[in-house]
Amino acid sequence: NLRYVQGYPYGGDAIVGNLLVDYERPGFWKASLNTMFMAHGVLDFNKTWGEYTGSETIPITPTTQNPFVPGENGPIEYSWLFTLAGEVNLSRKLALSGHLALPFVWNKGNAAGSMVSDYQLSVGVHYSI
Repeated sequence: NLRYVQGYPYGGDAIVGNLLVDYERPGFWKASLNTMFMAHGVLDFNKTWGEYTGSETIPITPTTQNPFVPGENGPIEYSWLFTLAGEVNLSRKLALSGHLALPFVWNKGNAAGSMVSDYQLSVGVHYSI
């Protein structure tokens, strides 16, 4: 039963909110701020699936219990991603860019109490011919 995983990047057992703010002064610089929050249940592509016959109750999203296999359960995984990016034009042909991402995940892998975080930084030089 792929209805939980098809057609959505995070699968059907997730609720996601995203906010993106961009500002640009064309030819000079641009900056963006992005934040994404996701609550993800236990159902994903790697779980055990069974045939949905219509008699089962459809779980709420995000779910803490796999409706197809008793005992496959866990807390909801929460993810928060904060991203800041910018670019400055040094000339008509040369620009510098930077990107900072700070991801946080609580109950990673639907395991209670686990928390991971990271920081990811990238810089770039753009040259137009």
